Amino acid sequence: MKIPLFTWLFLIPFLTIFFGVNVFLVSGQCRKDQQSLLLQLKNTLVFDQSLSAKLVKWNSTSDCCEWPGITCDEGSGRVISLDLSFESITGGLDDSSGLFSLQFLQSLNLSFNSFDTALPVGFANLKDLISLNLSSAGFTGQIPNDFSKLTKLVSLDLSALSFPGGPALKLEKPNFATLVQNLTHLTELLLDGVNISAHGNDWCKALSSSLPNLKFQNSLQITRKVLDLSNNSLNGTIPSCLIERIKTLRVLNLRRNNFDGIIPDKFPRSCELKTLDLSGNNLQGQVPKSLANCTVLEVLDLGNNQINDSFPCLLKKISSFRVLVLRNNMFSGLIGCPQIKGTWPRLQIVDLAFNHFRGNLPNICLKTWEGMMEGGNRNLEHIRYDPLKLTNGLYYQDSVTVTFKGLELELVKILTVFTSADFSSNNFEGPIPDVIGQLAGLHVFNLSHNALTGQIPSSLGNLSQLESLDLSYNQLSGQIPQQLASMTFLSVLNLSYNRLVGQIPTGPQIQTFSSDSFEGNPGLCGPPLNLSCNHTFVSNSDKEIDWVFLSAGLGYIFGLGIIVLPLMFCKRWSTWYYTHVNRVIFRIFPQLEKRSKNLGRRAQRNRRRQ
Repeated sequence: MKIPLFTWLFLIPFLTIFFGVNVFLVSGQCRKDQQSLLLQLKNTLVFDQSLSAKLVKWNSTSDCCEWPGITCDEGSGRVISLDLSFESITGGLDDSSGLFSLQFLQSLNLSFNSFDTALPVGFANLKDLISLNLSSAGFTGQIPNDFSKLTKLVSLDLSALSFPGGPALKLEKPNFATLVQNLTHLTELLLDGVNISAHGNDWCKALSSSLPNLKFQNSLQITRKVLDLSNNSLNGTIPSCLIERIKTLRVLNLRRNNFDGIIPDKFPRSCELKTLDLSGNNLQGQVPKSLANCTVLEVLDLGNNQINDSFPCLLKKISSFRVLVLRNNMFSGLIGCPQIKGTWPRLQIVDLAFNHFRGNLPNICLKTWEGMMEGGNRNLEHIRYDPLKLTNGLYYQDSVTVTFKGLELELVKILTVFTSADFSSNNFEGPIPDVIGQLAGLHVFNLSHNALTGQIPSSLGNLSQLESLDLSYNQLSGQIPQQLASMTFLSVLNLSYNRLVGQIPTGPQIQTFSSDSFEGNPGLCGPPLNLSCNHTFVSNSDKEIDWVFLSAGLGYIFGLGIIVLPLMFCKRWSTWYYTHVNRVIFRIFPQLEKRSKNLGRRAQRNRRRQ
């Protein structure tokens, strides 16, 4: 039977669409062997079903490519990405797990669980892995030598939240050099919290064999690199070779180790660092001049070291600065760089606490910190750290420790809208500049433990976002501005141990603070203090003036008494005194001597007549 031509013309498009849809549906489905391995993995893992958001939804009745945490290759249906982070897993992973038979995996994320077991050697079977994230997953013990076989790795995260005495991963035998010797594609290496048995020069030589030769796969669009070795036991000096070879590195985090000596002055001219964190070591010396070559630097944390230097004006031309932490060092001298305008317009967090800075707080310096001003340049976003997007789609998050609401807190995701200025525990003097009131984006402001004088500026009332204000232990005088009572976000206020006087302002917010916020000011009265304002208070300064006048009056009376009393009761002293006084007067006014003699003769005649 022949089929008419017009029928073929109708059937061909229909059959094309039918078979095309059918092929699409088949290619998008999970392969049965892959589904079987995943279900086997689920059955062996121990997890809390009430907290699980992914594993609990895996079942044999649905396509495994649609399961949460699973990504399949569209062409083959093989599983290429597995994300079981934050699944409350507490065990059940060993070398026999079905996980290690998913040999086409390119990305594996088991972070933030509690496996509480040694790292299985089976990870070495996943030779196609490009990204491996085991951060804070609860693995302990030695990192297997087999990890060096994962030669395609671009991102490796073995970091962990470390607690003193708690279990941790170790990188001892094999050591650091053995781990990275074959990982020449690494662009992100995070080992913070791992116990590494290597001196600076050892691991520097190991890194130098891979970092300078990094090659990127365009399909992954990787152009940023992170080296995080924080919270380890690395010691000795920071090797020069590491600093010299960071031309393409964007993040260098060596905080909380045992490094000592000086920071090498070897930062290359083409330095692309955005974050440099050397806090929590024993570093000495000065801020290296070559750091000025890192012209796109955004975060500099040198806190908790022993650096002895002046304010880092050598970095004044780096306009990208967002975070500057010099906390707890031996910096000294004046702050600010008055010889240039527009210093650090993006600055959001500045921490100069516990140093030896002195002098007045400079207006010209504070005026340029537009990043702390609400309604400033809208192009200066404080939200996401886009330049450091990692291969797993997340963003590298810097962290910094700030004193917030009386406590030292470690802030993660600091590059948001949070702004803070901490100048506490220095030797600053003079008044608080009115320009502070323009930094309306401030959340934390700490000037405690200095020698500031004058009155609290009413412009502080403009800081509408302020949550914590500490002006304690200074020499501030006068009354508390009424404007502070209208700061609705203020949850911590400390004005203790100053010379403030008068009634504490009334308002729904300021009345919630305890009396500790105002203690050490004898001239203050009113709630929350138990001191009534019904009687007149005399300020400390007035009391000092009264004592001055009283002392002067007593001294005048005492001196006058020494002269007058002998003249009144001692005839010999009064005769001698008047004779010499008359003699001096007669020399100045000779005519008085003649008149005095005439009066003397007239007095003698009168006595004779009597």
